[in-house]
Amino acid sequence: FDEGKKFVDNEFDEGKKFVDNEFDEGKKFVDNEFDEGKKATKGELIEDDFVILPQEERGDRKPGLPEAAPVSATSYLLDPLGYLRTQILPEKSSDVLRSTIYYRAQCFFHGLPHEERYFQHELTIKQEFTPEWGPVEFHVIPEFNIDDFGAAEGFSALRHLDDNGEHRSVFSFYEAYVSTQVGSFDLFLGKKIYAWGAALGPNPTDNLNAYDLIDPIEGYNLNNNRKIGIWSVSSKLHLPNYGVIEFPSLEMVFVPGFTRNRRAFAGSRWFIDQASIIEQQLGLRPGTLQVEEEFPAHTLENSQWAVRTFTTIMGWDFSLSYYDGLAHSPISTLNHATNELLLNYDNVRVLGFDWVTTIGQYKLYFETAHIWSKKREQDDFWSIVFGCNYRFTNMLAEGDQLKLDAELFFNRIITRESANKAFLEFPKKAGDRGLVVSLFYQLDQNYSLQGLFTLLLDRQHRWTSHLGQFTLSYKIHGNLVLGLVVQLFNGIVLDPYGIYKDNDSVFFTLDYTF
Repeated sequence: FDEGKKFVDNEFDEGKKFVDNEFDEGKKFVDNEFDEGKKATKGELIEDDFVILPQEERGDRKPGLPEAAPVSATSYLLDPLGYLRTQILPEKSSDVLRSTIYYRAQCFFHGLPHEERYFQHELTIKQEFTPEWGPVEFHVIPEFNIDDFGAAEGFSALRHLDDNGEHRSVFSFYEAYVSTQVGSFDLFLGKKIYAWGAALGPNPTDNLNAYDLIDPIEGYNLNNNRKIGIWSVSSKLHLPNYGVIEFPSLEMVFVPGFTRNRRAFAGSRWFIDQASIIEQQLGLRPGTLQVEEEFPAHTLENSQWAVRTFTTIMGWDFSLSYYDGLAHSPISTLNHATNELLLNYDNVRVLGFDWVTTIGQYKLYFETAHIWSKKREQDDFWSIVFGCNYRFTNMLAEGDQLKLDAELFFNRIITRESANKAFLEFPKKAGDRGLVVSLFYQLDQNYSLQGLFTLLLDRQHRWTSHLGQFTLSYKIHGNLVLGLVVQLFNGIVLDPYGIYKDNDSVFFTLDYTF
C-alpha cells in the first residue's frame, strides 16, 4: 500500500508538472498569438478601399497599409514595383503628421490661338498636423503649389485670409482650425472644408465652400475636387436617440467673410471670354464691352450662415439644410447705355434635402435644393439629383470588383423668372440637365480602371455636350497611386463641355500620402 501510494504520488506530481508545463507553454503560445493578433488589429483592415481601425482609434486620418508579402518571381510582371512598395516606402503615417504629394503632367491634343502650350505641369504638397493639447485638437494643413503655366502666383492667401486671389497662392493654408468636444457638442473654429449632400459630384445642398476652378474639370472632379477652405465658426450637437430615430444631430455654421469661386484666369486654356461671346451674339465690335466685377463688401449683411439636421430612420439617412448667404459664382448684367458687363454676387437662400439608403445590393440616394434670389436679381430654380450604386464581385478574377454609379440631374428647373431685364439668363440652348455614369473596376489591390461619362441635355432633352474620362490606376503602395487619364470633350459652344472641346488631353498623375 505504501509503495503503491508513493507510486501514485510520484505519478501525480509528475503529471502535475507535466500539466503545469503544458499550461505554461500553452499560455505562452496563446499570449503570442494574442499579441500578434492585437498587432494586426491595431494595423489596418481593408474593406472597400476604406481603412477600418479599432473604435477608439478611428478618425479622419488614414495611415498607410501594413507591410505586404514579398513579391514572388511569378508575380513580378504584374507587380514590377513590388519591392519598392514592400521594402522602401513607409508603412504608415505619423500619428500627428501626414504628408500628401499630388503631381500632374498634362498633354493637350490641340493648340489654341491664345495658348500654344501643349504641356503643363503642377505640383501640390500638403502637410497635415493634428496635435492635441488636452481636450483641444489642432488641425493645420499648410499647402504649397507650384506649376509652369501661371496658376500659382504670389502669397495672396497670406495677405488676404479670405483667399480671393485670381490665382492660387504659392503657400497657403488648406485648412487651419481647432476643435474640441464639450458634452454632446463638437466645436470648430478656423479655416475648414465642409462636405454636405449625397450626390457624386457638386451637390446642390453643399453651398458653404467655394471651388478652385482654374481647371474646372479637375475642380469639380468626382475623385479629387479642389474646395477652398473658409474661415468659420461651427458646432455639431449630437442628440439622443428617440424610438426609430437614431443618431440625430444638428450642425450650425457661421461664416463672417466671403470667398468666391476661383475662375480660370485670362490666357489659360480654360479661360472663357464672356464679353467676347456676348459681343459676337449681339453683333458688337470686339472690345466694345468692359467687364467690371462688383465684389461684396465685408458687412454683416454679406456674411453667411447655415444649419443642417440629419438622422437615421429604419436604415434611411435623412438630411435637411438651409443656407443664407452669397452665391460663389457671379451673375452677369449688361448695361447697354455704358457698354458695361457687370459681374456681381447675388444674395441667395437655399433650402436643401437629401436621403440615402441601401436596398439589397443597391445604394440609392436623392438630393434636391431650391435657390431663391433675395434681391430677385436672377431666376429662382430647383436642382434635383437622383442616383444609384451597385457592386459586382468575382467577375473576371477571384476578388475583383465592379462598381456602377448612375446619376440623373436637373440643374435648373425655373420656378420664378427674374424681373431684372439686364440679367443675362442661362442660355436656353445650353444643357442644364443630364446623366452621369461611372464604372469603376478593381482587378486587385494594385490595378483599377475607371470610366466616367457625363451627358448634358437642353430643356427639350436634346444632346448639347458630353465629357468622357478614362483612368487607369496602379497602386505601388497603399498610399502611392500612379494614374493615366484621358479626357475627351464635345458639344455646342454655349455648353460647359462644348466650349472646352479643344482641351482634349491625356495626363499622368502621382498621388502619395505618407
